[in-house]
Amino acid sequence: MKKVLLTIVVCFSVFVLHAKGTDKMEGESEKTARTVLVVGFEKENLQSNYYNPSQIAEKTGIKEDSLHYQFSEAIIKHLHQHSNFRLVEVEDYGNMSDFYRQVNYTRDDNEVYVDLSSYDQGQYQKLLKKYDANYFLFINSYKLSWKGEPFNTVFHIMNYSVFNNEKEKMYEGVAYFDAAGLTSLDELDKKYDKEARQIASRVKRSIK
Repeated sequence: MKKVLLTIVVCFSVFVLHAKGTDKMEGESEKTARTVLVVGFEKENLQSNYYNPSQIAEKTGIKEDSLHYQFSEAIIKHLHQHSNFRLVEVEDYGNMSDFYRQVNYTRDDNEVYVDLSSYDQGQYQKLLKKYDANYFLFINSYKLSWKGEPFNTVFHIMNYSVFNNEKEKMYEGVAYFDAAGLTSLDELDKKYDKEARQIASRVKRSIK
């Protein structure tokens, strides 16, 4: 009887370990199969209804000519932490001028809609192939909306869109949070982390 029980226990343990290993392999395979290239917004799409670029630079401690890059990175670095798909970022934004020039924007108050219909299909495929990506996440704009007295509240509003490898839009959304005044981005790290978690979840659902 003891031998039978021992055999059952051993067999069950092997089954559990095999199941866990299979789940892990499937998870890693799924993550590898879905690669998303993320691109931040261009300089002109960091906007505000109150602050000009020099004021933003002064209050955040960021050089004016790198504001757009640092604001993009504030959310993208947290996307890397929460994405259960492979996320890669454009290495050289200096080579993205053709892309930015061909994006079509539609603005509606705090929301910005984009489409890539004017972006050359060949260039698009070449860009994705360079990073072995099959989806494209575009953080297309960032707005600092000041609401004034009595609380001096600033809303950080980020618009983003997800496209497949045929430039078809899979999802578009808005992420935002509020802060007391305009401060350094490091002080907002937890808020960026929370929004990145939600964005990653929505991107995951859109690329299934």
